[in-house]
Amino acid sequence: MKRPMLYLALMLAWIYLILFYSLYYVLFIPFGLTLVMGGKWRGTLVVLMGLGLVLGGYRISQAPNMEGAYGPLEGTLKGHQGDYIFSTDDFSILIKNDLEAHLQPGRYKVQFELDWLGNQNPGLFNYKHYLMSMNLDGKTRLSKVDYKLLEEDGGLNQLRQTIQATVRTRVDHLEASDQVKAFVLALLLGDKGLIDPDTYHVFQVNGTGHVLAISGMHIGLFYLIFQWPFYWLGHKRKFIALGCLFAFLWLIGWPYSGIRALALIGSSLACMLLKRPYDLLQGLGLVACLLLVMNPYVLYHVGFQYSFSALMVFAVVYQPIFSRVTNKVLGLVLMGLSLQVGLLPLTLYHQGQIHILSALINLLTIPTISLILYLSCLVLVVPIGPVVLLLDFLVRGLVAFNDLMFSQAGLVVSLKPLSLVWIFIFYTVLGLWLDKGLRKPLLILVCLVGLGQVVYNHYATEIYFLDLGQGDGALIRHRGLTILVDAGPDQDLLADILYKKGIDQVDYVFISHSHMDHIGGLYGLKHLTQDSVFYYKPPNQEDANFMNLDLNRLQSVDGLHYLRIKDLGFSFLPYPSGGSLNDASMVMVLEFGKDKILFTGDIEAWAESKVLAGMGPVDVIKVPHHGSDTSSSPDFLVACQPEVAIISSGLNFYGHPSPQVVSRYQARGTRVYRTHEGYVKLVIFPWFKLLIRP
Repeated sequence: MKRPMLYLALMLAWIYLILFYSLYYVLFIPFGLTLVMGGKWRGTLVVLMGLGLVLGGYRISQAPNMEGAYGPLEGTLKGHQGDYIFSTDDFSILIKNDLEAHLQPGRYKVQFELDWLGNQNPGLFNYKHYLMSMNLDGKTRLSKVDYKLLEEDGGLNQLRQTIQATVRTRVDHLEASDQVKAFVLALLLGDKGLIDPDTYHVFQVNGTGHVLAISGMHIGLFYLIFQWPFYWLGHKRKFIALGCLFAFLWLIGWPYSGIRALALIGSSLACMLLKRPYDLLQGLGLVACLLLVMNPYVLYHVGFQYSFSALMVFAVVYQPIFSRVTNKVLGLVLMGLSLQVGLLPLTLYHQGQIHILSALINLLTIPTISLILYLSCLVLVVPIGPVVLLLDFLVRGLVAFNDLMFSQAGLVVSLKPLSLVWIFIFYTVLGLWLDKGLRKPLLILVCLVGLGQVVYNHYATEIYFLDLGQGDGALIRHRGLTILVDAGPDQDLLADILYKKGIDQVDYVFISHSHMDHIGGLYGLKHLTQDSVFYYKPPNQEDANFMNLDLNRLQSVDGLHYLRIKDLGFSFLPYPSGGSLNDASMVMVLEFGKDKILFTGDIEAWAESKVLAGMGPVDVIKVPHHGSDTSSSPDFLVACQPEVAIISSGLNFYGHPSPQVVSRYQARGTRVYRTHEGYVKLVIFPWFKLLIRP
């Protein structure tokens, strides 16, 4: 094995992926690969991976699950890209500076209420995961914080904030448009908060979003800038520039792409001093290992993913194949194409679409942004009028060019994303491909994973209790079929989830009742439900919300006691409809093998009493009526005896879920989960089941 550090980094990434998503059925991949391919490093790598497994598991178990109000607490406060970070011995939170206040770094006494971090669903952006990747445990806004300065910090934090404030003041005084000022702050301080969201979206779709962040390319440009004043010192200038880079990254808050670039430059200079050959992939693996050990959640960070994947593509694809091309323009085009193709799995996973001409757009965008960066540094020191005008012209031209390319019909293509497991397989094979001795085992691995995927799809049934806000919605995947049980209140959110899951057809829909918090999402799914079969319980079909859906293939469950769809059984518990639509909800037991999942809609105590005669023990219950105190009566819990209870609720003014109801379940030894804290995934095999809470 030629590059043990790269190998260890890839295997640690596999282990943390498995821990984060409870994908224990693929745990054989990192350890099996090591036993087969480890060579003389086999024992050492297995021990290090085992340590990574233990440390990662411990870190995950210790992560605080924060919500609600806190304080008063004492801790330290420091600036972070225009916002603030408050830290105690137990946690750190991000405080968004919505008041545009200027707080001195130091020790504070604070009292605050945390913000809701948004819906957390499979495949969609997860703000909680983003915060965790930054070693943060929650977020609030300064307007929701009561604070008192106890002691100023006169050290490095004060110096950093003073320098940042000086830069912002000088940029604010430039005779330039707000758009130019936003670009300058993004390039010099890594603060993208002032860039227009529509402009940022255009750059992302075009594949040029990386130029608006502190990326490895920016660090390379700054490295050249820092060398220029010391050019006459020969190789010594490189070490001076390295020190300047260290200070710059300290100033902007140590972004992961910057840490990676700094470490690689430092390791290459060390190899130069030691007169030893430098291996980019080995250095990349070393840096990745260090970051993953310090914070396993860095794996969630999109910047970390793109930064390391791009360098792997460059080292494995571009350098050996195209680096000998003598025509520099052609070489740049080929490098852009290599990166576009190599980063395609990540791009599709995060964006779901790609611009066909991304490589050519970058060919013009990268030199332009490089010139904009150099001019930004110049006007920061000497704000000369003509230079500011040139800077304004370049920024406007770059935005207009990207807008033009984005608007061309047919050039932005939407494709189904790969699953996380296949993305990791792709980059594992890519990273280790240059080691010829590993190619055969890698190909065998791909075949085994492909076979495992076939077996998994055949035997496993996935049930997602989705985080759809204050409403209900569950997604069931079984042998190629897609089944919905309710659809939540938001007509866009569920459509986005299904799109990210690569679902283009819903086969069956079970509508518990016709309240909008259960069927609102169906309004956004008409393109996916043209051929769907809809099951409902009368008299819900007479409600205006139901009729407005204009559904075609309707099937009443009145008189239907049992339905079989492939290997899934659906038992319907009949009862006379009550005086409200809540008490006209469909009550249904899903059976797969020995496992039973009870779906209850919004039934209340009256309807619960009517289904007791047909009720038996179940493994999982979707708690009635979002955990309301009008449901989950003691007799009902005695009858169903659930091991796991899922409460579908979001932000609300109804007091859902009731603390008394939650306690009632917990007193029986039932594990309680809330979709308000993120979706819950249940994977059922004929032999066992897994409950996954990412």
